[in-house]
Amino acid sequence: MKKVFSLFGVTFVAVCVFSSPIVWDGSSANWKLGSGTETNPYLIESPQQLAFLSEMVSAGISTYAGVYFQQTNDFNLNNVAWTPIGITTTNFFAGHYDGNGKSIYNVNPSGKISFSGLFGCTNNVTIKNLTISQDKTAGFTSFNGDYKASVIGYAMGETTVINCHNEASLSAIGVLYVGGLVGYSESSITIDKCSNKGEIRSQFSAGGDNKSFLQQLYAGGIVGYTQKETIITDSHNEGDIIVSTFHQNTKDIISTQFDVILGGICGHGTKVSANNCYNIGDVKNLATSSVYSGSAPTSRHQCCAGGLFGETSGTTIMRCYNNASVAVELLHSSDEDITSFSDRIFVGGIVGNAWSTTKIMYCYVRGDLSTYGPYAANPSNYNHIVSGIASVTTRYITTKPEIANSYFCGEIKQLNTKVARITESHAIASEAKNVTNAYANNTCKASNWTYGTSKTTTIMKSESFPISLNAGAN
Repeated sequence: MKKVFSLFGVTFVAVCVFSSPIVWDGSSANWKLGSGTETNPYLIESPQQLAFLSEMVSAGISTYAGVYFQQTNDFNLNNVAWTPIGITTTNFFAGHYDGNGKSIYNVNPSGKISFSGLFGCTNNVTIKNLTISQDKTAGFTSFNGDYKASVIGYAMGETTVINCHNEASLSAIGVLYVGGLVGYSESSITIDKCSNKGEIRSQFSAGGDNKSFLQQLYAGGIVGYTQKETIITDSHNEGDIIVSTFHQNTKDIISTQFDVILGGICGHGTKVSANNCYNIGDVKNLATSSVYSGSAPTSRHQCCAGGLFGETSGTTIMRCYNNASVAVELLHSSDEDITSFSDRIFVGGIVGNAWSTTKIMYCYVRGDLSTYGPYAANPSNYNHIVSGIASVTTRYITTKPEIANSYFCGEIKQLNTKVARITESHAIASEAKNVTNAYANNTCKASNWTYGTSKTTTIMKSESFPISLNAGAN
């Protein structure tokens, strides 16, 4: 690109050169520059050198504990089979990787691995300034393993992820934990200034050779599951998150059960401090069950779906918002009476299941919330709770969330008009304590207003309304 400008009557022509990503040919080569220190990191100049790092870590030759690396160019891994950097909890990466503002395109993790991503398994790492992307014509990137994400599949030790972004669409078949950036974190983790733009699709089937099946699935736009202290700041999700589950009911199946936890930012969050985060990607669980006409097995489906978090424990969420829909749909091969199928659905604009002293402050929701369920002659098998800000399962009713200076401006929708499937619809929360300055629009169609005050949609969408809430005004 040429740019012409004039200075003191002299005309200059500036030529800007945009280099193409270096394409990987599947080979590896050792790096040549740097000493691995923080001030003089090893320079990763080519995808071949990145592959060499993967080979050394995966073979157990070195974890590179405390060693620093810096990427110097954009790489195109060209959808060639990629072995994640760190493939087991013993052969993990423990260094620090600075993407230096560069991108890596078309990552294709493959092989029989549990941990899938650019980095599979890590321990005490810092990953920063890196974007994972794909060609515009490419479809979904399909990752293997139980733990999957674009950057880190499974994180051990103290983990820091800063200014990392995923732009690739992810397809996870049979994956238990999936996140846009991080799949699973077993220790403390800090995520700052990160984003996900890629659509996440997760699929799992119960049945077949499994006589009795119980499975928990977690999905989040930024991280799938965090087990310990978590800090998420200035991060957001733009990609739709769709988890599809299938109960395959045949005469050989005794029981099938799914527990699905999904959120725009995080599936399950433990001791999270979330600040200045948002979601604009739709969050949806599609649960399908085949109907066996003989002696039917027992099928149970539980889902906690939230605009930001599927479920939280000991979490504080401040100055965050959700501008997208959250939906759970139960579909059957026949709309007949399904006496053997039961479900427990919890939907929240911010949190699907907020328990263990979760605090939500200065947050808002401007997306619709909905559920769909088939006809049933036995309504006691079904329990759908939908709340503008946060729902709480009956198991955790003693640890109610606290909500302040927050509002819901959307609509609670019953998608199946044949029979009422939403058991409870709440303007703000199904259970809460210390609720102050919580509002919902008067057209949201909630049946319970215990914790909320009605406002018109016009007032709530005005520029002054969120400003007054942030100032703590009534």
